[in-house]
Amino acid sequence: MNKLKEDIEELRCRKPTNVWGYIISIFSIGYGIFNILNGTYLLSRIEPYLQRIVSVDILAYSLVAFSTLKMIGILFNNTLARKIGIWALTGMWSGLFVLALTFSFGTGYPHATYGFNALALVICLVVSFKGDYRE
Repeated sequence: MNKLKEDIEELRCRKPTNVWGYIISIFSIGYGIFNILNGTYLLSRIEPYLQRIVSVDILAYSLVAFSTLKMIGILFNNTLARKIGIWALTGMWSGLFVLALTFSFGTGYPHATYGFNALALVICLVVSFKGDYRE
């Protein structure tokens, strides 16, 4: 009977797994690798304003690095790595969203890529607002 109570208490305290951290990490790694392999995609179709601000390679490698850090934090239960990873990813996707939105409506040629960036930003914010960074 005592073992049953311990099992019930363990199950009650266990948090349900959340896949949003895995999703944003895999999504960002894929997008970063895509931009590494196709260096002109980001400049020509989404954010040509980035050409004067920062190298696209730096942006792509940063996405891959911070996503990998987030994934390592999830897999090895490292809270600091999860925090740094999601904070950096939220900042990067926020910047990409603002630039895509500005370019889409500022130039008069609306392009739907700001919706893609908004989706990634919302997923980052969902993970960030959980507050304990546990996936």
